[in-house]
Amino acid sequence: MEISTLARKFLLLGIGALSLTEERLEQIISGMVKKGEISRQEGRDLVQEMLKKIKQEKDNLSEKIKKEFDSLMDKVDVPKQSEINELKQRVAELEAKLEQLHPAE
Repeated sequence: MEISTLARKFLLLGIGALSLTEERLEQIISGMVKKGEISRQEGRDLVQEMLKKIKQEKDNLSEKIKKEFDSLMDKVDVPKQSEINELKQRVAELEAKLEQLHPAE
C-alpha cells in the first residue's frame, strides 16, 4: 500500500472518530433516552463505552502513524536524533584528545 494512501486512510479514520465529540455523543444518547429506546443508565454506560472506544482508536491511530513515519524515515535514511547526539559526543571527545596532543598556542 502506498504511503500516501495509508496516510489518507489514517487521517480519515482519525477525523471520523474525533468528530464525534462527547457533547454530540451525549446529545444523540439523550435523544435515544427521550424516545424510550434505552434507559438513562444505559445511556450513561453507552456514552462511557463509546468515549473509551474513541480514545482507543485515537491511541491506535497515533501508534500507526508513528510506526509509518518511522518506517518512512528509515527508508529515506534520515539519522535519528540519538544518532546525531552520539556523533556530537564522539566529535567532542576527539576534539579533546586532539587538543591534548596539540595544545593551542
